Amino acid sequence: MEGSRLTVAAGDLDGDGAADLAYAGTLDEVSSLSLIFQKIEATRSKVCTGKHIASATLRTDSDSYEITNAAVSCTSGGVMGVDDWQQMKLSGGQMKHTRSGHVTLLK
Repeated sequence: MEGSRLTVAAGDLDGDGAADLAYAGTLDEVSSLSLIFQKIEATRSKVCTGKHIASATLRTDSDSYEITNAAVSCTSGGVMGVDDWQQMKLSGGQMKHTRSGHVTLLK
């Protein structure tokens, strides 16, 4: 909504405070997708130092998504009772739901 501010949790596209990776995978495009997880140094060194993801797979319990040609920006710190976290913001590529074939553009 133009002109309004909205507090959004990581991956929360509908404003309910829950992560919505599966919901993002049903849209035609999103302005960016943020993921927050506990920081793992090996992940940070592989993903955050490159600033570009040519190809990667995100997996949930029941689904998987192929990310291609996305830019990534990373921050870390403490949030929501977790002292050691990593936030990745994905933009500028696409996310394909591997089961349905639906493609979401990451603007």
